[in-house]
Amino acid sequence: MSEDNQRFCGGNETIPPQILDQVPNVTIHGPPAVAFYNGKIYLAYAPEGDQFLGQIWTTNFDGTNWSQPFQLLFPSNTFNPALGVYQGVLYCAADNGDQAWHMTFDGAIWAPAKAIPNSPQISTNPSLAANSETLYVAYQKDQSNDVWYQTFDGINWSQPAPTPAEAAVQGASGAVGLAADPDGNVYLAYQSVDSNSIPTGQLWYTTLNGKNWSPPAQVPSVSIFAEPALTFYNGTLYCLHLRSSVNNAQNLSYLTFDGESWSGDTPLTESPMSLQSPAIAPVLANFANRGPGLYFFVTTTVFNVFYFYRAPS
Repeated sequence: MSEDNQRFCGGNETIPPQILDQVPNVTIHGPPAVAFYNGKIYLAYAPEGDQFLGQIWTTNFDGTNWSQPFQLLFPSNTFNPALGVYQGVLYCAADNGDQAWHMTFDGAIWAPAKAIPNSPQISTNPSLAANSETLYVAYQKDQSNDVWYQTFDGINWSQPAPTPAEAAVQGASGAVGLAADPDGNVYLAYQSVDSNSIPTGQLWYTTLNGKNWSPPAQVPSVSIFAEPALTFYNGTLYCLHLRSSVNNAQNLSYLTFDGESWSGDTPLTESPMSLQSPAIAPVLANFANRGPGLYFFVTTTVFNVFYFYRAPS
């Protein structure tokens, strides 16, 4: 194993600088959303600028070039998109204020936007995750720290149900990270709510085993700013986040979970300064003249989106 890969696999060492690439023709207001689908990386975002207020746009990367961005036809005043792949279809969910909405893409056509049935007013961007059987969406109810979720079986959406998580509504958007493994477990990570017992800035998580959520647990020795991004890659859960310490509040770090324990928190020195939550796209095939790996996305303080590649061991 190379020294770089040893450091990438966990621990507290700082990752050496790597190449940063910028997504062209994109300025962004709010966190990015990314997913790998049909051989391309898709990016969904709310554009920066008053003329784009309440719009969701998308672009994709084929490994060589980024496509020209275009608007997804959600209802007006829609914000904070999330992306996920379920049963061969790309899903984009977003917050319309009144409730959560979603659109689907089959590789050729984006279907008309639909409201997620029975979803309540939500206060932050939704999060999506899926395994082979179920699509999950999680969100905070309006004017509340409480995190709720719904499931979709390919035909019907479930009624909203509570999780045991209480996420902070501060930082970039105050939402949650969500990821599902092939065994039917769902992981939900979040910045803790501000209280005497759980100070804001701590990273907590809970796990759904198919029926029940586990009691929330703190990830030791990790402080965060805004919601984390979660994804599974080769059986390992990756958590990407902004550090909340005074000196590193605007820089990326990551840690991993192997099903039993969390690794140490590892700063990513190549990341630019940011105030928005990051995103991860796992790529399980050769892509962009590289092997399988993870693509990390981050928004700069001047609204540009940059990304870089990692090849986990």
